[in-house]
Amino acid sequence: MKLVKKASVLLVKKLTKWAVKNLVAAGPLLLAAGASGQCEFVKVLSTPGAPMAYFGWAADMSADGNTALVGAIWDEAAGAFSGAAYVFVREGSTWKQQAMLLGADAASGDQFGDSVALSADGNIAVVGATTDDNEAGEHAGSAYVFSRRGSVWSQEAKLRASDAAEEDHFGQSVGISAKGDLVVVGAVWDDDACEDDRHCDSGSAYVFVRRGKIWVEQAKLIPSDGASNDFFGSSSAVSGDSNTIVIGAMGSGSSGAAYLFVKNGATWTATQKLTPSDGGIGDRFGKACDLSADGSSVLVGAAEADMPGACRAGAAYIFARQGLVWIEQAKLTASKPVGAASLGYALTLSPDGETALIGARTDDGEIPNSGSAYLFVRRGSIWSEQVRITASDPEQFDAFGNAVAMSADASTAIIGAPRGDDQGLDSGFAYVFNLTPVLGDVNCDGSVGVADLLILLGSWGACGDCKDCPADLDGDCVVGVPDLLILLGNWG
Repeated sequence: MKLVKKASVLLVKKLTKWAVKNLVAAGPLLLAAGASGQCEFVKVLSTPGAPMAYFGWAADMSADGNTALVGAIWDEAAGAFSGAAYVFVREGSTWKQQAMLLGADAASGDQFGDSVALSADGNIAVVGATTDDNEAGEHAGSAYVFSRRGSVWSQEAKLRASDAAEEDHFGQSVGISAKGDLVVVGAVWDDDACEDDRHCDSGSAYVFVRRGKIWVEQAKLIPSDGASNDFFGSSSAVSGDSNTIVIGAMGSGSSGAAYLFVKNGATWTATQKLTPSDGGIGDRFGKACDLSADGSSVLVGAAEADMPGACRAGAAYIFARQGLVWIEQAKLTASKPVGAASLGYALTLSPDGETALIGARTDDGEIPNSGSAYLFVRRGSIWSEQVRITASDPEQFDAFGNAVAMSADASTAIIGAPRGDDQGLDSGFAYVFNLTPVLGDVNCDGSVGVADLLILLGSWGACGDCKDCPADLDGDCVVGVPDLLILLGNWG
């Protein structure tokens, strides 16, 4: 054993010396086309954590990737199923909880944290409390706006619809502008489309703007063709420039729909209804949606779309603006679709519209029904899957991918798993990932060095599991000389 250890140390020293002399000066080597990777930063847990909190149900992230907001829909901070939201900030390579957010009038059954959104600078947060009971009736719903000064968070406003009614579920979805001065809130069970049926559930959405320190309702958005069980408001998003809003209606028609609204002064005008070109019955198109910063690209999830041989595998659709209309540009699906994976249940689009992160909360990985997320990148008009992301410690029914969010440059992501059991049954957790790790950084410590080289040499040969072989840098399922050259070429 001593001889083997001495030989290994000598080999490392020689390879390191050779790399520094011959490769490092030449700069990074190119990675083979199609290969990609991910580095798990840290597992985020709430303090205090508790069983059945469903921490990770919703999530968002600031543009710089240094602030994250996570919803825990059934947290018992203010009573059974009251809910909570947690703010985390990055300090170096660690993430620390900065605050637990609760409504000033938090109460049992509010489901505060059902939806969350952050402004670009991370200083304004909006949190939906879908089943809040208020003067409008039981489960009318509300949304809360919080602001941060320094490291202190305080409630700025409680938002309610001007025509609120019981069972509206106002707060089912929330979206916020980059500046944090405009908020859109979905009321998915509103009954506007059929006045004679209090259980119509056609849905609506409301736009609020900040004027000084006061938030005021600016508009109520409803589709011109609204009908019973459309669930308009299932999802909502605002473009970074505050000029475009998209609202999902996952029950519209047979497959679902999404509606685009454009601002002209203080008036919002419905401009287009989006539907998938190959939509099927029950696709739930509109379950999730997002917009690029300028509103020119729209991403819409269809969490129960069928793929060949994979029922309810899920998909997402990209629409690109051409002139005054949005045209379907691409359908994003997993390279190896899995039945009932629910790809498209949650999603986010980078501000430049070039990167999409899509959750598949019931995808099968190493552990069945544990969940995953997929990263897609656009080059020109062509979208391609870059990497499938999974937790390092997956368990069945974790629902990893239930919530996803990214930094503006798509380098950092947070992914929620609300049914993880780390702090008790369904307590939930979230993972923060580095989506652009240094090639060759096998141990994900931010640099390429001796530790990575030792891992690579210890993994030499065919990979036992091609999906879990971090030293396979060129993606051929074998750790060999090409991988060694890639690692040495990125030394430092």
